[in-house]
Amino acid sequence: MVAGSKTMMDPDFGSLKYCVDAWDGLAPFAFEPSHTTHFAVQIKAPDSGPTDAQREVFRELKARYEQLWPSIAQALIKCCDGVSDAEELRGLLNSTVGLYMIEDFDDPSEAEFELVYDLNRPNADSQACFVRLRPWEVMEAAMAE
Repeated sequence: MVAGSKTMMDPDFGSLKYCVDAWDGLAPFAFEPSHTTHFAVQIKAPDSGPTDAQREVFRELKARYEQLWPSIAQALIKCCDGVSDAEELRGLLNSTVGLYMIEDFDDPSEAEFELVYDLNRPNADSQACFVRLRPWEVMEAAMAE
């Protein structure tokens, strides 16, 4: 173990490792319409661990994901050249979705976070699309440059 590295078992996020100023981990989450099996989480939080508000937002994200998916999928389709529908999109998505809780917040209804979807296109470099949500609405989506 690297000197100064810290790990913890979080009740909501699972196994986490502290790296610089954020906690990183891989949390199981199955959602077939987007081919998702896990969230790769990065949570900006103190070295004591994620806050109760961050845990609450994560629980709410998992509960709301099915209703959020149509607007997320539409945002992704707009970002992805040559993708015309959700089924075609699903075939390109990596099964692990990045979840970045960028800032700490006191009120979960004000939470802002990003979901990152890696695209696996045949005969092309991998690409990622960032989808920013705040609060529980897609605010913007952009392809990583």
